[in-house]
Amino acid sequence: EQWVVPDRIAQTLDNFKIFKESNAISDTAKSINNSWKQWTLLNPLRVIRYNLNNISGDLDIALAYDPKILAKVPQAAKDLWRYNISKKAPSNELLNEAIRKGVIDSGLQVNEIPDIGKEGFFKLLTGEKTSLISKYWSNVKDFTQWRENILRLAAYRHFKEQIASGKQIYGASDKNEVDAITDPNDKAAKLARELIG
Repeated sequence: EQWVVPDRIAQTLDNFKIFKESNAISDTAKSINNSWKQWTLLNPLRVIRYNLNNISGDLDIALAYDPKILAKVPQAAKDLWRYNISKKAPSNELLNEAIRKGVIDSGLQVNEIPDIGKEGFFKLLTGEKTSLISKYWSNVKDFTQWRENILRLAAYRHFKEQIASGKQIYGASDKNEVDAITDPNDKAAKLARELIG
């Protein structure tokens, strides 16, 4: 596939370099940034507020689009408790499918906040052995990931059922993009990911 772009953009793209090598300055900046994110979002004084703010935003969009999504929440919470909190293998094929399609485990926790014991300033506090600090961070992160995944999985179930019944639905997604997807599970996954951010 070829693209026609203005010369100045072509030159920029031709000379674009991605620096993958790590160096002391970039490693230090990454470590400081990760420590700040961890502390800002999940410290004991803010973790409840952070989770309440996020759940209210996710709940708001789910209610605005279709309150029937909430009927799927109890089963989603149960399935995900086993997976996110108990750390057991996914309990059913739908959960495996949701993981493969990026419906769950794709939020802020996974993408922006690394393991507290492996990154940043808090690595010094937690050390190599399990401590109260490392247990707190691990439990808070697991709980927050569980909470983020519940509405996503509930929306995925809802959209799968709607599509299976023959309804044309678009959620918060672009109509043309949704119409271009032929696989009903891929379509449901896109709708769920884009509805519950």
